[in-house]
Amino acid sequence: MNGPVPRISLGAQLREDWQTHRRSWSMPGLHALVVHRIGAWRRRQPAPVRIPVGLVYWVLKTLIRNLYGTEIYDTTVIGRRVKIGHHQGVVLGSSAVIGDDVLIRQNVTLGQGAGDDTGQPRIGNGVTLGPGAVITGAVTIGDGARIGPGAIVVTDVPAGAIAFASPARILKPS
Repeated sequence: MNGPVPRISLGAQLREDWQTHRRSWSMPGLHALVVHRIGAWRRRQPAPVRIPVGLVYWVLKTLIRNLYGTEIYDTTVIGRRVKIGHHQGVVLGSSAVIGDDVLIRQNVTLGQGAGDDTGQPRIGNGVTLGPGAVITGAVTIGDGARIGPGAIVVTDVPAGAIAFASPARILKPS
């Protein structure tokens, strides 16, 4: 997994995000990423810029959370060409790190583990996160790994591996 995300201009990031989301401004996942990018950009600006942009960011972030059910903190590190394919119920933790070319499906949670564990996940490049995947704690998902629908991941996943949940068990009606 690569180090910190290289800094490119805000305009270049937004252009890449737009291209990654099929060049459609109507994609809710794109809206969430645009607001995140503005919030992350704001953090690196001097106070005269940071304060008014911060107010706009806070309003837009709240709108995205309430309208789309997507929670992304401005401190979350998100790589290039990340696609939020289905936006509903996505929660990306405040110190999670997401690599380049990652696909995130609906109801994905990247967050803090239980108990005293304060670490959050590090997602490698080219990873696919299936619907309902929950990745908690200071775990690393290696480059090119695929996390299946409904998987609950609490340990590291090596590069190129597939992690999936148990198949559904069918119980006889009583």
